[in-house]
Amino acid sequence: MPLRLDEATLVRLTPMVEAAGGRFVGTQPLFRVVKGIAREAVQVAVLLALVGILVVIAFFGRSWRFALYALVPLLASQAGVFGALGWGGEPLTFLSLMAIPIALGVSVDTAFNLLHRARSEADAPRRVARVNAVCAGTTLAGFGGMVFSGYRGLRGLGLACLGGVALALLLTQWLLPVLLEKWPLEKK
Repeated sequence: MPLRLDEATLVRLTPMVEAAGGRFVGTQPLFRVVKGIAREAVQVAVLLALVGILVVIAFFGRSWRFALYALVPLLASQAGVFGALGWGGEPLTFLSLMAIPIALGVSVDTAFNLLHRARSEADAPRRVARVNAVCAGTTLAGFGGMVFSGYRGLRGLGLACLGGVALALLLTQWLLPVLLEKWPLEKK
């Protein structure tokens, strides 16, 4: 029997209809199922991205201090993603979740540029600052335009990328050099 139900009514009635052996069909119930599948897929993808990045850090870093230093901008990038969404009043959506692996990748890229060079060059922070600024800056510029989108999902993605990448870059450019000066990496 065809019925037009709003989302709240559909959510409220679904358990009762399913308990009676029935089910709702149409675009709203289908979208809810797809949304559930996508949520799980995104969680798995983000977890795999994080595990992959940790494997790269462990393999190429080859020291606890290197790994700890690389984790500083990585963790900051995630704080920046969620902080920017909260600050901007944007909800966590599937699109804004895509900012997590983007920010992870850029944060590790810039940190590795600095940390790898710091093993063999005393002035590594100064020498890689411009390269890291360009690397992160192009990502910031590319996703920054989305902040002005009329579509809330793209606006959230842009804002989350801006927050995550910017915070990771700031810590890579200013905090990691201080840590490296105080506790340098051993030469390999």
